[in-house]
Amino acid sequence: MPAYVHQGSSLSGEIILTVDGDRVIEGSSLWGTQILTIDGSNVRNGSGCWGGIVAHVDGKYVRKGGTSFGEIVAVVDGEYVRDGTSSWGEIIATVEDGGRMAAAAAAVYLLMI
Repeated sequence: MPAYVHQGSSLSGEIILTVDGDRVIEGSSLWGTQILTIDGSNVRNGSGCWGGIVAHVDGKYVRKGGTSFGEIVAVVDGEYVRDGTSSWGEIIATVEDGGRMAAAAAAVYLLMI
């Protein structure tokens, strides 16, 4: 079952993401780095060895990239985060298992050619 990331705002007016009930609050660190706080864990923006923008989540790297269909995705240690929209029109990200995503992408690609 995929997890859903819903964009919303807090009572304080901050832009937040809710990941299956856990709040992700956008903020900045003491050093001026833009971060996200996920229940007390810090996600810092940085850049990868290949120039890609990454976020550092407790030792895991989130790298922004694109799928074979041109969608913007993030790769979280082999899992893909794909932008989408919920039935209520909210912008969401769907976090799915990398293996299932790869298999589904291959199946769709084969149907397209």
